[in-house]
Parts: sequence; structure tokens; C-alpha cells
Amino acid sequence: MKRKKPAHPKVVVAEEFRLVGKDRTIRAVLELDGEGDPHLCLLDKNGKLRASLALHDGESFLELLDKNEKVRASIGLGKTGQPSLVLHNKKEQDRLVLELGDKAGPGMDLYDKKGELRASFSLYNEDTLPKLALVDKAGRRRIVRGAANDETPLLVLYDKEGEACAMVDPEGDEYPG
Repeated sequence: MKRKKPAHPKVVVAEEFRLVGKDRTIRAVLELDGEGDPHLCLLDKNGKLRASLALHDGESFLELLDKNEKVRASIGLGKTGQPSLVLHNKKEQDRLVLELGDKAGPGMDLYDKKGELRASFSLYNEDTLPKLALVDKAGRRRIVRGAANDETPLLVLYDKEGEACAMVDPEGDEYPG
């Protein structure tokens, strides 16, 4: 006698789905948030949130969380569809931000352990040369590399007060700050 396979519905409709382990602990939840946007949560064997995938207000994002449920990495697509990647420290402060700007072009920002911007690198679509800025602990620019015009690179050095003290172009010409 041939056993008949159990029939499964082709469509299941519900407001929330929960995936549970053999011990009945919740391991995943698929739900709509308070605004009606979908949200998928993945939980570890201790019931702690470890990953979240969501759509919200026209944006999509994925968050990866550590064992203390702190967001350590975020990947997203903003309203313009441009991707970003943000790496966070244990306090959930930004440490590294990579973005593809809609009009500005790609960029990378680096933050210190206090969450202060320390370096920025960008490739603006309109410029032929990349831009680099290094920032001291007090938040003052110390070195900026950019362009004097559309073609000529320029390096600007700043003193400890944040005032330009020297500018140099590729021909070795120096300009007083």
C-alpha cells in the first residue's frame, strides 16, 4: 500500500509566523511592524536577536547583532537605492561607514572609539581626483588632499588650531596658508 503524502496548503496567510525549535524556543519571527512593514528576526538558541531584515519607509536593511543584542553591522539601501555598509563598536557607535552616494559618489568615513570622525575619503562624480581628509582628536582638519581645480591635485596641511599652514601642488609649488 502506497502512503499518501500529506497535503500542504499552497498559501498560508497570517499576521505573524514563528519558527520554533524542538524545545519550543522561538528561533525566527516574520511579522509586520506597527506601520505595516515586514520584518524578519533571527534568534539564537538563547532567544537573543542576532539578525534582522526589514523594510521601512521605502528603505531596506539588514542588521547583524552580537550575543549582547548590540548592532555590530548594518547593510542598507536608502530611498534612492544607494547601498551603505556601517560597522559599529560594542556601544553601537559608527566606526566605519561606506556609502555610494546618489550624486556625490562613493565615500568612506572612519570614526574613533569616541564616535568622532577621524578620516574621510570620497570620490565625487564631478571631480577627476579623490578627496581625503584627516581629522585630529579635537575634530580639526589636519590634512586635506583634493584638487586646486578640476585637474591639479592639491595637498593642504593644517596647524593644531585647524588653520591652513601650507598648500602644495604636484609641481612642488608651495602656497602659504
